[in-house]
Amino acid sequence: MNKKLVGLLFSIVLVMAGCAQKTESDASSVEEIENKNITVTDANGESLDVPLDPEKVVVFDMGILDTLSELNLEDSVVGTVTENLPEYLSQFENSGAQSVGNLKEPDLEAVYDLDPDLIIISGRQLDYEDKLNEIAPTLYLGLDLENYWSSFESNMKTIGKIFVSESEMDSQISTIKSNMTNLKEKAESSNYSSLITILNEGSLSAFGKNSRYGMIYDEFGFTPIDTNIEASIHGQSISFEYVLSKDPDLLFVVDRTRAVGGDDSDSDLSKNPVIQKTTAYQKDHIIYLNPELWYLSGGGLQSMKLMIQEIYDQVGL
Repeated sequence: MNKKLVGLLFSIVLVMAGCAQKTESDASSVEEIENKNITVTDANGESLDVPLDPEKVVVFDMGILDTLSELNLEDSVVGTVTENLPEYLSQFENSGAQSVGNLKEPDLEAVYDLDPDLIIISGRQLDYEDKLNEIAPTLYLGLDLENYWSSFESNMKTIGKIFVSESEMDSQISTIKSNMTNLKEKAESSNYSSLITILNEGSLSAFGKNSRYGMIYDEFGFTPIDTNIEASIHGQSISFEYVLSKDPDLLFVVDRTRAVGGDDSDSDLSKNPVIQKTTAYQKDHIIYLNPELWYLSGGGLQSMKLMIQEIYDQVGL
């Protein structure tokens, strides 16, 4: 056989062998990602083994849901809470994601039928963590109200690690941090005194620093009118006369009744004769925050951006 022909055939064999090895290597890499588990830390500091880049996820927390949406990972969500779904997450009504109960009571059978790779919960579902863990690895990503930003950042980095989106996540966090810093500088320079409240069927509860809505003080830079309000998840019950006696420049209101679809006929504080005497009313500084965003959601990439922007727009900084 001609030596040149032999050499040519030998070269072809080598190339084909190399291609075969590369194909096998690529397939092996894909399989490694698909089958690999990683260890992450939940919001309680507990370690948990979870699948890397899971394909089937059940999400009970609206903030995590909006985070997956922001990362273009909607297709990985096979189940979520569709009852009282915030309008900004309405795409999940028609996404194919199945209903898995409500925010406080998961439908365990529905979750089981979906055979998820991963379940993500927050504080509202914590009592069901053990039962959900029997179905699939269940990751608790609640927020530490006394350290809102650091716990938010930690949760987001955990999501970035799980879904192989660490670079994108770092960029998103950096943008939010920059926007929040700008808001804080303007809020502090405004010298506005503030009171944050929840309105529930006509009754008010106030929130102080290190509480459910304490980030408006702690992270966004507004000055609390009363530093003695107890830090709690549900707030401290107050009267309309209390609001008048403190007389804040800004009165922030989260209308829980509207958020859960209740009777909001008593939700217009501007009709209350006591509130009409306040500085906030007279200067048009009663700030009604989006209840879907602030009561049902929060702690996600989209919700944090929306919260910051809403404060900018509503307060007029």
